[in-house]
Amino acid sequence: MSLFSSNKNIIYLTRNKLWFIDHSTKEKTKLSLDWDGRDAKAVLAEYKKRSHASDLKIILGNDISYVLNIQIPVAKSNQEEIQRISNELIPEDISNENMSWKAMGKPESNMSAVQIISAPKSILQTVSDSATVNQIKIESFCPVAILLAQSIPNKIGPSLVVWSGEEKLAVVVKQNIIYASKTIDKNPPTEIQALLDFAKDKYGLDIIEAFLHWPQDSAVLPATIKGQKLDFDLFDCMEKSYTQEKEKDSGLQILKPLVVEAKEDKKVETTTFSAEPKDGQSKPVQTIGAASPPKSEKKSSPFLAIILVAVIVLSLAYIVWKFLQ
Repeated sequence: MSLFSSNKNIIYLTRNKLWFIDHSTKEKTKLSLDWDGRDAKAVLAEYKKRSHASDLKIILGNDISYVLNIQIPVAKSNQEEIQRISNELIPEDISNENMSWKAMGKPESNMSAVQIISAPKSILQTVSDSATVNQIKIESFCPVAILLAQSIPNKIGPSLVVWSGEEKLAVVVKQNIIYASKTIDKNPPTEIQALLDFAKDKYGLDIIEAFLHWPQDSAVLPATIKGQKLDFDLFDCMEKSYTQEKEKDSGLQILKPLVVEAKEDKKVETTTFSAEPKDGQSKPVQTIGAASPPKSEKKSSPFLAIILVAVIVLSLAYIVWKFLQ
């Protein structure tokens, strides 16, 4: 099954790329757009034009999102204390705007399991600003690890999710609680083993089962772990979980867009994207040119003309006066 649904207003966003479905063609081709991580106005303008949508849900890639699990005394399970802990553990400036938390399960021994999600405020701000300029309403930001955790059965024991999509990730999950996640794009077997060792040392989790959305010809799991195929649509998972969350029936954690004021801004003249069909075959990179704003014509000021005439008249008067002396 394809990662992307054909009728969902969803973007997968990383620090330098985003993906969505092009609804301007019958084929509904998957598009990949580059961006610089600082200004998303051009790529969101392209999204709006090609998706025929003015609303948006954003899946945050693992490289721009954080998901943490902490144990905290029930008496201290409040916003102020959890925000303080988040600032100690997450290498970002954490505030109410770029952090959300949720108590997971029933407290044990007066301790509560709390799951924290966060993202760099600079990313949320620039995307929110850029969406406002393009008159796009962002409904939510959701870390990809949250969706991967919800894509597997809610088993009692700990499990490993290994996913190869727009990123390559491994996530340690137990009853929808995320204990660790890691990008595995350099040496997957070694990186997965490091994640398993961390889960064992930090949380005492022995993982014997894994769910894989991974090429069949690539062995990435240790021999001690039994793997089974994971076939799902990440966009469907996002849409379903978001709908259930509105009905207060889901464990989906999301971040809200930052409040911004609409600003008039110049459009970037070109944006480059690569078109990738659903069968995985690559196509040449294409360049789309957006219309440049018309250049304003300089107009002469009547006030400056009056001053110029006055200077000329005074100069002539001075010359005549000197001649008559």
